[in-house]
Amino acid sequence: MKIVHPKTMMQMDQYTIEKEKITSLTLMQRAGNALFNAFIQSMNPNKATEKIVVLCGPGNNGGDALVIADLLAKQQYTVTVLMLFSEDKLSEETQSMFDAIKAHVRVIPVNNDFNKAIKTLIDESHFIIDGMFGIGHLRLIQGTLKEVIAYVNATRAKVVSIDIPSGLDATTGLVRGTAIKADLTLVVQALKLGNLLHQGLDYSRQNLIVDAGIDTSLNTTQYEQLLSDTYKNTLPKRAHFSHKYQYGNILVIGGHVTMPGAPQLAALAALRSGCGLVSLGVRAQERNYFMSTPYEVLVHTYETDVKHLLAKKTAYIFGPGLGNDTSNTNILNGLLNDDIPIVIDGDGIKALKDVTTYNAGKTIVMTPHIGELAAFLGKDTKAILENTVEVLRTLTKKHPFWVVLKGPCTLIAHQGTITFIQAGNPGLAKAGSGDVLSGVIGAFLSRDISVLKALSLAVLIHGSAADLAQVADGEDGYLATDVIEYIPQALAFYKSSKYT
Repeated sequence: MKIVHPKTMMQMDQYTIEKEKITSLTLMQRAGNALFNAFIQSMNPNKATEKIVVLCGPGNNGGDALVIADLLAKQQYTVTVLMLFSEDKLSEETQSMFDAIKAHVRVIPVNNDFNKAIKTLIDESHFIIDGMFGIGHLRLIQGTLKEVIAYVNATRAKVVSIDIPSGLDATTGLVRGTAIKADLTLVVQALKLGNLLHQGLDYSRQNLIVDAGIDTSLNTTQYEQLLSDTYKNTLPKRAHFSHKYQYGNILVIGGHVTMPGAPQLAALAALRSGCGLVSLGVRAQERNYFMSTPYEVLVHTYETDVKHLLAKKTAYIFGPGLGNDTSNTNILNGLLNDDIPIVIDGDGIKALKDVTTYNAGKTIVMTPHIGELAAFLGKDTKAILENTVEVLRTLTKKHPFWVVLKGPCTLIAHQGTITFIQAGNPGLAKAGSGDVLSGVIGAFLSRDISVLKALSLAVLIHGSAADLAQVADGEDGYLATDVIEYIPQALAFYKSSKYT
């Protein structure tokens, strides 16, 4: 499913207008009609007992809201429009819609007077349609508008936003001062970047794409959303006549005296994901901290070199709990110059920053969160948040890396192309979650599938296992080890009935 930049969406609107030789108002009415139908089907409001309030802003998002209000009134729903701006601030199309409805739709001007009567109206409503600001709004929300949004967010009414919750930046997914918290966002034609990035998922519980007949052929951006069922039933069953080395032989290099659990989490996750054999490579002086390693995991030691540990390996995982030893970069340099796929996580990403040479044809996967990516690039975290997609495009065009940027919506970037995957829940913001993901990735890189499929499956299965753990123990209560326990159950969704 394609994702569009807000600027591209505006260009597609204009292209549709010119191609079909229609007016902007006609396109607005068409979009508003599609949004109205989606609202009725999704919310199923009761004409006799339920009240609807429409928040109208000055731009075309407000115009879409007025089209919905017009259709609601004509079908005998109880609807009231709150005009949040004076008429001289309205766009030409929104003004036209306002002129068309004001004779038969109840309209209350708010401007700077958010009084008790208006608050009571909101309190008594069952549904609130948010048409305050759309994808072109970039300014900080302040004053009366901020007060209105805070009041709406505190109401018991179901809140439905048009295209993007007002106050949420449609490009960055960051809140500009404050934002509507929507129960549902009716997204016109295609998801925008901000619907998925960063805070986007906290401000809309659900996104529903509404087809408004807008021509999308101009969208050549390399952004794609991958859904959870994309690879359903595609992983073959194991053959009866097979052995462990056919399912992967992974080396995990990591584990400092303060973090001996990290590589063990990665190792167990890899095994639970179907890997045939997993070994830990730990510094000789820290071997004693791995005396309670799970029975299924082999433990080997090294001093300053790991060449003796590399035979027959199908993937490396470098960095979980590694610490900042001076030998890290030299070890990583060696690992990056053969042909074996490698996952670089945690402290390994710090070492990658100082690497000078690598095999450009090798599969190199780095798995940072925003802070680690900022440190790797020598940038401020805020700068990465404000321009995440372009940062990833630039990085992966410059280097042949695959980047799995962990977050509410995980991004997989390679050669400028970005895949968006919404998986998991906030309980993953906990120590060890990233180590588990590294292990799952390593296991799938050892399979005979494409890198994108391997990474996508790893993210999906990791997220699904976390959702199962959340059901069992709540998002606050489950641990990284619980996620590992649910990996087999999550993996089953993607297994085929056919053999290798």
